[in-house]
Amino acid sequence: MVGTIEEGFDPSNRLFGADFLSAISSKGVDSKSKKSLEVDLKRNLMIYIQSCLSRLKMDELPVICNLGAKTTTEIKIFDVMNFASAMASSNLDIAFLSPKRKFQLVCGIIEAKNLEPEIESPENKQNIQQLGAYMMTCLAYSHWGVGSKPGTEPIIGLLVYATAVYRLSIMKPTDSQTKPFGLTFRIEYTNEPEKMAWAVETYVRDCASNYLRVDLNKLDGIQCVDPTLWTSINFDLENGLSRYVSSSPTNMGFLFRSSAANLHRLMGTPGFGMESFFIGKTIPEEDLIVKYISAILTGTPDGYYSTVKDIILREADEEKRRLLQEKEEENKRQLQEKDEENKRLRRLLEEIEDRSAKGLRIKKDALLSGQSKQVDPVLESKIDTFPEDETAIRESNLDVKSSVQGASASTADTSTSPGNAGVTPTEMRMFPTNLFGVKHPYIGFLMIASFHPLLIMRDVGTSLAVHVRDGEFRAKWKLSPGLRRNFAFDVGHSALNLINNLQRCHNDIRLPNIALKGDSFCLVDFDLCSEKIPEASTTCRVVTLIPDTLKDVDKFKKMMFTVSQIAFVVFIIEYFPAPGDSAKLTRYWLTNENLEKPYSEGFESWAKSKGQLVADLFCGPSTLDTTRMDQDYFIRLLHAILNL
Repeated sequence: MVGTIEEGFDPSNRLFGADFLSAISSKGVDSKSKKSLEVDLKRNLMIYIQSCLSRLKMDELPVICNLGAKTTTEIKIFDVMNFASAMASSNLDIAFLSPKRKFQLVCGIIEAKNLEPEIESPENKQNIQQLGAYMMTCLAYSHWGVGSKPGTEPIIGLLVYATAVYRLSIMKPTDSQTKPFGLTFRIEYTNEPEKMAWAVETYVRDCASNYLRVDLNKLDGIQCVDPTLWTSINFDLENGLSRYVSSSPTNMGFLFRSSAANLHRLMGTPGFGMESFFIGKTIPEEDLIVKYISAILTGTPDGYYSTVKDIILREADEEKRRLLQEKEEENKRQLQEKDEENKRLRRLLEEIEDRSAKGLRIKKDALLSGQSKQVDPVLESKIDTFPEDETAIRESNLDVKSSVQGASASTADTSTSPGNAGVTPTEMRMFPTNLFGVKHPYIGFLMIASFHPLLIMRDVGTSLAVHVRDGEFRAKWKLSPGLRRNFAFDVGHSALNLINNLQRCHNDIRLPNIALKGDSFCLVDFDLCSEKIPEASTTCRVVTLIPDTLKDVDKFKKMMFTVSQIAFVVFIIEYFPAPGDSAKLTRYWLTNENLEKPYSEGFESWAKSKGQLVADLFCGPSTLDTTRMDQDYFIRLLHAILNL
């Protein structure tokens, strides 16, 4: 709901007076005039803001204004915080900044537009959402994250039109049990010129107050910021593993170490979504990692977990099918055992009946000859015990038949459709490896009603980006074929099976996205996993080596891209080049950028040391023979890279 700005005002402030409105109304409504009007409005605002600051004796407060082509200085979101989204490169219209240090914070944001559209119009809603997105990133990070303003206070931004002002306030809820994820907001509105001017001046005063609250010592020493302080996470997910570091990129996916008990507590909060799933239907009692995917990301968040969701659901279906098959095979085995037992008992019965008949004939002959007292005592014993044995055998035979019929009925009960396979939730279990040959950490996802997905993972170890800095690990890697073989299967074969069996390409195989625990590796971070290679790499050098005439060209291009990414991971582990050198090589080979080939004697010698397959790919003009290329080629290439 949009409220009204009802505070007092100073009539002498004529920022939006009749003269200004008359001037802007003469500009017309075409797109060029609208842009000119917007620039005029920003200039007018800047003059007014500077006069307010002068009266407050706060001229040192830096204010940056984006005037389009006439801008001399500008502030983008990534100047304050860096994350992988198109929004990071957006210019803020008017930004109140903190003192310039290693990190610069935002003390306030004003978005200035031209003439006001209808309140309920899509354009107006889009403008408010844009302001909200800017506030939930750099403003929330600056105020709530770094701590110049506690989370109990709202963050505020202005959307200023030539004919109206909207004041947007965003607050963290006081009760995380009611709203574990998400924020609350309030929108206030006025179209009266005096109140509009008052709203701007009041906001300038608030920004000046925010500026004075900045702790410069804290700003100089800042290393990382807990994402639960400034994002819409209000629930204690336990220990954060990946704090937000403003000097390094992130995809706004924050990692937390958690437990089954804590996740059950979360699932008991109101608003918990029904679209949630765990393999095995239960959360395992083991070390867990939770990944929160921020709604701030460009596009819908489901694009960042759709592959994981697909893998989990397909694995669950495959597991259910496997359990059903096991049950059917067990029933068949039981039937076969019963059949064998029936046959054995029938043979025994026939044998006894034959012997009984023979004994009766002998007894009859003896009676006829008057020699009944000379009957063989053994035969006499057999004849005497026959009725009891026969009864026991017949009863046993009846029991067997009854059991066989029961087993048949049981088989009929379980021979149902996959959707009703007779597999109860308690029979579902966590399987140790992926049924499609892809090793990954994911075991489930939770969907909160406000559309914040949480990916639930096993703790599969520490990033290789950490291990590679350890000389002991690099030495072990070179001396241990077993360790490299584990890498080949856990990472290389998994990535190729992902393509072959699930038609998905991981697309982001780098040191930070490979975990190591003991001597076991695991691919993580499937955020960019897709049916296609990233757009920025569709014509990269290694991909274009695959001719379009091949039958499985799309699959082979994904496999070539994947194995090439692995090659650069292995090169960094074994050669440990400077970060800038490895980045240049990766950009040259794995992106569409038209770059001059960076000279790297280390990479050339490394590739040649791996044999002809690797040298053909990375050294000089490619002599790659693709006429006989098949899936085995990529396995051989992978093993050559790893000296296996």
